Amino acid sequence: MIIVIIFFAIVGLAILGFVLASKRGAEGVCGLMVGVLALMTVLGVVGCIELGEEYIGINGRIANYQQHYNSLMYQLTNKVYNEDITTNSYYQLIEEVTHWNCDLAKRQALQNDLFLGIFYADIYDQFEFIPLELIGGESVGTE
Repeated sequence: MIIVIIFFAIVGLAILGFVLASKRGAEGVCGLMVGVLALMTVLGVVGCIELGEEYIGINGRIANYQQHYNSLMYQLTNKVYNEDITTNSYYQLIEEVTHWNCDLAKRQALQNDLFLGIFYADIYDQFEFIPLELIGGESVGTE
């Protein structure tokens, strides 16, 4: 939210600067203010596109994340993977769970960020981390 306030403050100052400079006949400053307004317009359009990409179709993304979480939990609780540590399926599942946890942690942190939070939908708190203990057997990396 703060990024939106900063954006409109800069636009407002640029407009005010343009009006004051045009009354005093300072064409160089007017040109500068027009440039600032043009830059802010481009940034505003890019920001709107980013917001659209994040929020349009959000229900589909929630369903996708929920299905991915359910799939990983099913594999873990039903031991679908091969418990032999030397096989790829074991490491692939660990890698997927680690990726899930890292991605979820990153997105939860970004959605609550003061400056970037507007660009991340507030949906990630409804998902849980997957404990690696569910894989069972020996801990990864210990022998």
